[in-house]
Amino acid sequence: MVDEIAELVDHADNLDADLFIVVTTRPTGYTERILPAEFAQIDLDYFTISEAVAYGRHVTTQRLHDDVSMQEQVLERFDRAASAPATERLIKTPLRVLILTFILENLGDLPATRYELFWSYYDTVYKREQERPTAHRSFLRGHRDDITELHERVGLLLHTHSENTDEAQARLPLTSLRQLAHDRMIEVGHDDIDEADDLADRIIDIATTRLVLLAADQDETVSFEVRSLQELMAARALVNGDDDTICKNLTATAPSPHWRNTWLFAAGKLFTESDHRRTLVLDIVNGFDHSSNDWPGWLYPVGPELAAHLLDDGMAESKPTALKALVTIALRCLHGPMPKAFAAVAAGLSYAAKHKALHALIRNELRAAFAGSPTTAGVASMLMLESSGITMVPGQPSPSAMKRIAQIWQYTPPKGPTTKIGKLLRKPLSDLHDQPGAALLESVLDECDKLALFKMPDGSLWPAAVPASFDGRRLNTVLDDPDASTLLDLCLGDLDPLHWTARSLLAQAASSTRSRRPVNGELVVKYLR
Repeated sequence: MVDEIAELVDHADNLDADLFIVVTTRPTGYTERILPAEFAQIDLDYFTISEAVAYGRHVTTQRLHDDVSMQEQVLERFDRAASAPATERLIKTPLRVLILTFILENLGDLPATRYELFWSYYDTVYKREQERPTAHRSFLRGHRDDITELHERVGLLLHTHSENTDEAQARLPLTSLRQLAHDRMIEVGHDDIDEADDLADRIIDIATTRLVLLAADQDETVSFEVRSLQELMAARALVNGDDDTICKNLTATAPSPHWRNTWLFAAGKLFTESDHRRTLVLDIVNGFDHSSNDWPGWLYPVGPELAAHLLDDGMAESKPTALKALVTIALRCLHGPMPKAFAAVAAGLSYAAKHKALHALIRNELRAAFAGSPTTAGVASMLMLESSGITMVPGQPSPSAMKRIAQIWQYTPPKGPTTKIGKLLRKPLSDLHDQPGAALLESVLDECDKLALFKMPDGSLWPAAVPASFDGRRLNTVLDDPDASTLLDLCLGDLDPLHWTARSLLAQAASSTRSRRPVNGELVVKYLR
């Protein structure tokens, strides 16, 4: 998608066209700046609590305009719910507020996490349809597991499909949907083919015309109209298995921006199930960057960002041990490189800082970072600028100095002489030319020269934006080779400490290209084969 936008911009420039382009994307799961030399980025903020309440009252009044009695009841429940601390964290977006009012209308339990919010929505829709005096009533009661399983399989199939397509919305042919429903009926013991087909047809009819989470399109396909519901169902499918299956699926999807929302939904489900499953999630987050998977955690660790997202979601709120473990993992980001999702990391730590003991832990780590290397001081400065609720830390730089750090990562450096990452790496590599992997690393330095940094008068380097032409293919061959990747780590470690931004730029570029690799081939799900 980004490549196509870049082509459109280049084409417009060549035509000298007067063109105004607006690109929108969700914040979670997309951490790159889109062509910063061409586009100004505007981040939409979450609702404040007063805005969320006002919107909730507005949509309830409009939705129940013809039932004043129910309208008053829902508004009363909503006002009470909005005053709860856990709810304040949930109602950050219009969609979440709308879902909460729907749940409250149907006397559902108040959800505490994002996973519980969306799952409660599905549960509420299902129960409401189940209680209606229709011919489907008994069928809905007897086949809930089958209907839910179908939604989960469709969610996972669509999400894996959208990872490999340029389509804005993934669609599944109705013939494939019927086959999924038929296979499910055979699995649960309906061996008679005609009976299995009849049951499958009825399940599809209910799914597309009664529950309507799956919408039937005119081109004989189905899709989820709400992307978050697709991700919810895909998440449940990912963790439908034993511990080994869960670990493999969550490990495969952990680095991917495409799978990030799904991953967080899956973690949310596991957190609600048992102490054992919660520990399983914590172990994956804690060990991911040091495990035997093919992600270069030594260059760009994923664990801190995952931990921060889990903190911000609030799923560990009532579990102090898990909360502290996530804070400890998130704080590892201070060792560099600069996180692409530094705003998300700051949000997670800001949430945790509401707890007195964790606030002290965070401030102590930030103080050590400010007293440490240029890397740790730079990352700490960004976190302090983006965070809220973390009081001033002894030794932190002046506001102007921290803002200068922020300007570095806004990719708007002043014009001047530049250097290239490949050029910076050639000197330390020349001293290691006889080591295993040296030839392979040497072969990718030209590609690394596409990554530029501006030389500043004080000796520091300001990174330029990663060009659209950088695909990282040759760099990935180095990262896949143990000898060459070890040499790359040594060469980066030999750079001038003032040039810490070079390592961060290379790490972010490598992460962006590597995290786009499709993961469906690594998932342990039988119906994906």
